[in-house]
This record gives sequence, structure tokens and C-alpha cells, in this order.
Amino acid sequence: MPLLGWDVVDPIMSRLVGAALLGIGGESLLGRNASREVFLAMLNLKILWASGAVLGIALGIAAGAPQLAWGFLIIFVAFLGVWIYYRFKIK
Repeated sequence: MPLLGWDVVDPIMSRLVGAALLGIGGESLLGRNASREVFLAMLNLKILWASGAVLGIALGIAAGAPQLAWGFLIIFVAFLGVWIYYRFKIK
């Protein structure tokens, strides 16, 4: 991470983010053929999680995060946009 501009990396927070990604991704894989209600519940979870991530990354950028944070922000905004699009489309 220091090569990317992050001099201080908290290993506990990194592991928490990794656990969230594994949990959400794993449940998405396991529930891919589930009912509509299960799909909507997972979609709502992803929208809430991505919204929090976008807010957190944006606040980090405002506090002086490395330039690479902009890339993460763009990725999470893109995912959030896709998930919101499908949430309204399914409604």
C-alpha cells in the first residue's frame, strides 16, 4: 500500500472491508437463483453498503487521502449506480 500512496494502513480495518466484500460477494453467488424477495433484499443491502462506502471514501478524500482513492470512489459510485438502476427497474 505504501507504493500506492497509503503510508499508514490499519490491518484490522483492511480485514473488515475484506470480510464485508467476501460476505456480500459470497451471498450474491449463493443466492443468485433465489426468489425475487431474496434478490431484492440483497440488492437493498448492496445499495446501503455502497452508499456508506461512497460517503466514507469521499470524506477520506476531503481529509487528504491519496489520489488512488478517487479510483475507488469511481468504482463504488459505478456499482451504486448499477444497483440503484436495477432496484428501480425491478420495482
